[in-house]
Amino acid sequence: RRVGHIWRINADGSGALQLTRGERGETNPRWSPDGSRIAFLTRRGDNEDVQIYVLEADGGEARQLTKHGAAVSNIQWAPDGKTIYFLAPEAKTQEEKDRERLRDDVFAYEENYKQRHLWAANVEDGSTRRVTQGDYSVLNYDLSEDGKRIAHHRSHTPLLDNSDEGEVWVMNADGGNAVQLTRNSVGESDAELSPDGSQVVFTSGANDKFETY
Repeated sequence: RRVGHIWRINADGSGALQLTRGERGETNPRWSPDGSRIAFLTRRGDNEDVQIYVLEADGGEARQLTKHGAAVSNIQWAPDGKTIYFLAPEAKTQEEKDRERLRDDVFAYEENYKQRHLWAANVEDGSTRRVTQGDYSVLNYDLSEDGKRIAHHRSHTPLLDNSDEGEVWVMNADGGNAVQLTRNSVGESDAELSPDGSQVVFTSGANDKFETY
């Protein structure tokens, strides 16, 4: 199997340096706003699920940041460098853990899922808080340049077949004042707030009448 690791290289192509060597590999490296640290995703040690780790840009031992009870994905630093946002379902229940331990993996197709929400981790102590609530999934998101607002995509399930039913939303960074921007039957992706926060740009597989492909 292939195992990917994180490397750093100068912009002129010189000085390539391997920064990580974990047995299971690492993904999704993200620079901190000041360039002093790199956050990434991996599963190490006794962890059952992928978590966020933070590494000094010059190398050294990575520090595990999150201990969420389910796999973490889609990490992004806040502009002040104090918070890292991520997507994840709620922590696994004891029943789910017991079934995994027994390798009881029978499930109802497209019914055995958990909604995926947005969370925020404190970079200093690893404490996490939930940003979004409700019976829906956050498919993707993007922080504004000032870190005060978040553009994101919501759908009533995390399943690929329901992605066309998702819509573009904007909310405050704490999850408040959520506003739905689109109402249609086509899929959208890559929502991003303009620098002044007044507009959102996104892509969609549709014509100018918002009819699906």
